[in-house]
Amino acid sequence: AQPHDGHRPVARVCPLSPRAIFFKQKTAYEIGVRLVGSEMCIRDCLESAGQALERWLAEPDNGAALSSLQRDLHTLKGGARMAEIRPIGDLAHELESLYEGLLDRRYSHCPELAELLQQSHDRLTQLLELLQKRVELPLPLELVKAIRTFPQDGRQGL
Repeated sequence: AQPHDGHRPVARVCPLSPRAIFFKQKTAYEIGVRLVGSEMCIRDCLESAGQALERWLAEPDNGAALSSLQRDLHTLKGGARMAEIRPIGDLAHELESLYEGLLDRRYSHCPELAELLQQSHDRLTQLLELLQKRVELPLPLELVKAIRTFPQDGRQGL
């Protein structure tokens, strides 16, 4: 049974949600349940991705770690988008694209890429922490731009 004080309608889950109007008919309890499930998925994917990133940075030829990273980011992107958590979904999407480029050898390991990946994973962790605190999530525009322009900057590895 839902708590009686949880029945008041709320306007949104994520302040940046493009479909916030959908949530006007949802109760705080219903949204809370949805967020907790999303947070658990995001946390699990980030933990797995963080471990895989450490393995890949230590061994750039480790294809298994790279494949794991791509799968984790794909799952993270999907979960965040289903929950309408745009900042996490957008950053995960861009990272997934980078990992796909590494898998198909359009890119290769280099110090600049390693730094960009680490910064991006750190930002995803920060966004999860903000989500857990129920505060507005900023769009990681500077990182999204850096990821999108990385291949065009000619730093495709050594």
